[in-house]
Amino acid sequence: MNYEEALGVMGTDKVTGFTGEITGYTRYLFGCDQLLLKPIKLTKEGAALDGNWFDYTRITLGKRIHSREDFKGSKDIKVKETITGPDIPGKIK
Repeated sequence: MNYEEALGVMGTDKVTGFTGEITGYTRYLFGCDQLLLKPIKLTKEGAALDGNWFDYTRITLGKRIHSREDFKGSKDIKVKETITGPDIPGKIK
């Protein structure tokens, strides 16, 4: 499976029936590669639901709902970097 091509495709876990858009993938050195399924439905309050990771062998692929072309140019957005929390360098004595 080409994981890059699976991004933006609907997937369903064969075991639980959990369905969502494939929004991420991970490859492990000593383990099963996994896909992140993010539900496209919202809660009653309009909040997004959390995604879940599944072994890629358990996923049945469906139709494509997004592609990288849908977000073309988003990587060009400049974001001002702000350092907060424990990343703030301490004073050197």
